[in-house]
Amino acid sequence: MNKSKSLRPYLISFFTGIIFVLISIFIGFGLIIIINNGFDLGLKETVGYGIGRYSGGFGALLFIFFGHASYIIPIFFLIFGFKKIFVIRTNFFLLHFFSFILSIFFIDFILSIFNFNGGLIGDTSLKFLEKNNTMLLQNKIYFSLMILFMFAMSMFLGIYGLTLKYRFFYKTSYYVATYFFAFFRIFKFINVF
Repeated sequence: MNKSKSLRPYLISFFTGIIFVLISIFIGFGLIIIINNGFDLGLKETVGYGIGRYSGGFGALLFIFFGHASYIIPIFFLIFGFKKIFVIRTNFFLLHFFSFILSIFFIDFILSIFNFNGGLIGDTSLKFLEKNNTMLLQNKIYFSLMILFMFAMSMFLGIYGLTLKYRFFYKTSYYVATYFFAFFRIFKFINVF
C-alpha cells in the first residue's frame, strides 16, 4: 500500500511528461512541414492523411498567429516534458505558460518592428501603436528605450516561462549588452549614426 502511494505521483508525472514531449513533437513536426511545404493547409499530396496533415495545419495556425516566434513553442513543451519525466519539481505550470506566451508577444512585437514576420499578434500590436502613439515611434531615444525594455522583458519572461535558472539570464543579458554596446561603438567610430 505504501509503495503504490509513492509510485502513483511518479507515474502521473511520467505520463504527463510523455504527453508534453508528444505535444512538442507534434508542434515541431507541424512547423517543419510548414517550412518545407508552405501554408498549403490541404497537404494531402505531400504529407498524406495521417498525423502530419493535422500537425501541418496546426503548425500553420501557430505560424500565422505568432510568426517566427512560433518556433520556440515546442521548446517550452519539451523542457516541461523532460522535467516531468525526470521528476524535477515544476510548480505553477499555468504561470510559467502565460509568462512564456507573454514573452512570445513581446518577441512578436520586436520582430514586427524590424520588418520580420511577427505574425498576426506582432503586426496588430505594431499597427495599434502606430495609430495611437506615433510620437513614440518617431523619437529615436524613446523608441530605443522601448525596444530595450521589450527585449529585457521578453528575455526575463521567456526564461521564467522555460523554468531556467536566473544565472543563465544574467550571463546572457551581460553578453548581449556587451555585444550591443560594442556594435554601436563600432558604428560611432565609423560615423554612421
